[in-house]
Amino acid sequence: MFACSSVKVNPFDYYNHVETQFISIKNLNSFQNYTIISSNDLIIMSNIITECEENLGNLSAFYISKINNSKLSVHTVDQLQKMLQLHDDLIDNINKFSSISLDITNNIKEIHKNSFTQEIVNYIYWDIISRHKLIIIKVLEIIKKLLVYVDLVKNEIN
Repeated sequence: MFACSSVKVNPFDYYNHVETQFISIKNLNSFQNYTIISSNDLIIMSNIITECEENLGNLSAFYISKINNSKLSVHTVDQLQKMLQLHDDLIDNINKFSSISLDITNNIKEIHKNSFTQEIVNYIYWDIISRHKLIIIKVLEIIKKLLVYVDLVKNEIN
């Protein structure tokens, strides 16, 4: 997926795509207005999460191969190891974000079981969205750090 026989593709370009995807989630109407997250939005988020996890997993293998490349300098390998740690943190935060559907499901059950007022329902959704917005911000922060490292190592690993 990351390399083609006639064209050399930088595997780190995928981080820009993940950033764009999570910005699109952050810009969903429900995230902007702290309203009920629609099933369509949940499907969009699920598809993004699945695609990101799959492709970031492929990038993990790329890191392992580069870290074990004896032709690279110790400094470059050290930077790649730091990048791999950030990369793993990125995957962990995307996994944390994926719990949004479970949070919504559990709260819908509680709302119906307890017949909460609209004010409480609004607060419940505000809480879910606020917590998950923080995870999105963390994902975007990690990507920014990774992109700095990408600039530092890209010429060394080609």
